[in-house]
Amino acid sequence: MLLTACADRGPDGLTATPEPRGPSASEAEPVGRATAEQAFELVPRLAAAWKDRDCAEIASLTTGAEAVAAAECEAVRNPFGDADLSRPEFYLPNPPGARPWFAARAGGAYFLLVREDAGWRLALGPVPLRGEAPALPADAEVRPAPTEAIEVELAPQRHITYVADLAGVGAERFPAGDPIRELRREFAERPKRARPDILQPEIKLSTAPAYSILLPSSGALVFHTLELTFQQRSAGGGKLAKPLYGEADREAFTGEAAAPRALTGQELLFLVTRVDQEGNLTTVAMRRTLTAITTG
Repeated sequence: MLLTACADRGPDGLTATPEPRGPSASEAEPVGRATAEQAFELVPRLAAAWKDRDCAEIASLTTGAEAVAAAECEAVRNPFGDADLSRPEFYLPNPPGARPWFAARAGGAYFLLVREDAGWRLALGPVPLRGEAPALPADAEVRPAPTEAIEVELAPQRHITYVADLAGVGAERFPAGDPIRELRREFAERPKRARPDILQPEIKLSTAPAYSILLPSSGALVFHTLELTFQQRSAGGGKLAKPLYGEADREAFTGEAAAPRALTGQELLFLVTRVDQEGNLTTVAMRRTLTAITTG
């Protein structure tokens, strides 16, 4: 986890600590709007590259979890639709932490860009909104309580705790209709529907950094990624009776459409989660992407 419990806050009301900060860590310069506008130009380029399946271009413009999807760009479904990306709204953290970054909202989705040695890269996005976006005025002056900052740090792990609690007896809660509730239901019911095959689902934290932006009304938005793995095998040693993924996906990733004896599917869950002042979690935006299928 790469968020700290108590973060510094800049005058614009936005805070981020994407990496642990020691006494010798240097603070990156805040990202200005002009820099963000120029950096965001890579997003329409990336959308065009996905449309053309220009894998080299996609790889050069992505990092973190998005780079995982880019590595299989011939098989991964295009995450960009026909959304208008021409009028982005920028959220510029100050201070940004050890590495310059910023978030943006355009075409009904969130994006998060990070500057690396070779230049700006897309680390997250597009992550489609599920409703109205939380207000983020640039002149917010609200400072979260320390306990609230701790809730921000723990938000990704709390997703895993919730989904793993298939019986629903734990303390973690998500509101009715939230897709994380649907994910837990899927983890509980999908192995039953897969019978006579044996299906084992798993959820874990991504190695990609998480980022946070404090909201002026208290609480925060957390940008993070979870990894889903589904291992399926035949109970009798023959071919799968109910393959988890369809022929088109199997052929795209493996070159074979026929049902295998076993398969493993890997997916990424890109999330923007709101943490309110009581520590309650709500999914603001989400994208689920199949990134790999292997067979045996």
